Amino acid sequence: VDWLWLAGWAAASSLWCLTAAAELGATFDEPGYVRFGLDAWRKGSHATFMRIGTMPLPADVATLPLYLYERVTGTQLDLRTGDLSTALFCARAASLIFWWQLLFFAGVVGRHLAGPWGGRLSIAFLACEPNFLAHAALATTDIAAAAFLLPTAYYFARGREQSSWWRRIGIPALWFGGALFAKASALAYGPLAWLIIETH
Repeated sequence: VDWLWLAGWAAASSLWCLTAAAELGATFDEPGYVRFGLDAWRKGSHATFMRIGTMPLPADVATLPLYLYERVTGTQLDLRTGDLSTALFCARAASLIFWWQLLFFAGVVGRHLAGPWGGRLSIAFLACEPNFLAHAALATTDIAAAAFLLPTAYYFARGREQSSWWRRIGIPALWFGGALFAKASALAYGPLAWLIIETH
């Protein structure tokens, strides 16, 4: 039941996001993310991202289908012409993987705090929240960062009293590493979440 619940809300919210993505023009950041992400796949280097201070994971995930399309077809997308709108829609669709991850962990945290229906309602409320939906419809870094910061906080809280180093430090550290690869501001938000959990 819980998996069907998650799949239903993920599908419904993703359909909304894809419909919005087809209608929305590019934000300030998105053309650069798509262009630099494709360049990173083509050249095997994240030098451009490092130069502008952007972490590469969201753009890598968003542009992987585009790069695979180029490799399979043998053509190179020209984002300065009409290919940008199509490429941007594909990048936004690929970025939904972070949205699904965030919905999943919202359910995990909700279930931990308030039982099965706490988890189900957490998924439903998040899937209907306008601000999150608006960000989920874009190929940017915010949903990706949230999708890694939530499990970072969850596994930190669960592992605090564990005797196993892996559960106490290893698992939260891996999720925090993912958050850092998604957005540099995780460097501030991760420790802030840990401080709140520790003082609580």
